[in-house]
Amino acid sequence: MSDKPTVTLGYWSIRGLAEPLRCLLHHCNVKFNDVTYACGDAPGFDLSDWFNVKHKLGLPFPNLPYLIDEATGLKMTQSDAILRHIGREHNLVGSTPLEKAEVDMLVDLAKDIAMGLTRVVYNPKFSELIGDLSTKTAPAWLQLLSDHLGSKEWFAGSLSIADFVLYERLDVLNHLIPGSVDAHANLKAFMTRFEALPRVAEFVASAEHKSLKFNNKMAVWQ
Repeated sequence: MSDKPTVTLGYWSIRGLAEPLRCLLHHCNVKFNDVTYACGDAPGFDLSDWFNVKHKLGLPFPNLPYLIDEATGLKMTQSDAILRHIGREHNLVGSTPLEKAEVDMLVDLAKDIAMGLTRVVYNPKFSELIGDLSTKTAPAWLQLLSDHLGSKEWFAGSLSIADFVLYERLDVLNHLIPGSVDAHANLKAFMTRFEALPRVAEFVASAEHKSLKFNNKMAVWQ
């Protein structure tokens, strides 16, 4: 029997929307091919590395990130759909209808935060927008997350896919606005707890993880 991975995750050579997926696959001990596509330098930001293969992979809705499993024939895109698929396969989406609803809500909240950050870090007016993000928007997000987490270990009670995407958003915020997450003791403790999960610890310590920037080359803050 071949040890060659049948699963392939494709994305830009950045953390972006795929890093929670990479981390989740590592946590679930799923061996996979981590295929990355390069973005060219300014001013052109050539994207042909991806566009040259975009319509040759048999994806029903070609986009990044994508997940392909040769063993099952699965070919899918959309980051949160991929996240939920992996979560269902490994029982990380909650066990009751209420828990599943909470996990879904938190995953969608994490996407809202990601979109809010994207609108700032990719904007040419970044230097004007970062002030409001630092003093108004981000503190509001963090307070809501801190209140929801409370004294729990994980955001939905037990470890779920929501923790993977929320960890990534918190890590972005703590780098973009140094100390912002650390101001909330329970959020800081959550990040420490998450990073201590055995396979997650290996992942965050890996050269592959450490070498990637959060955003692509056209972003003002990467």
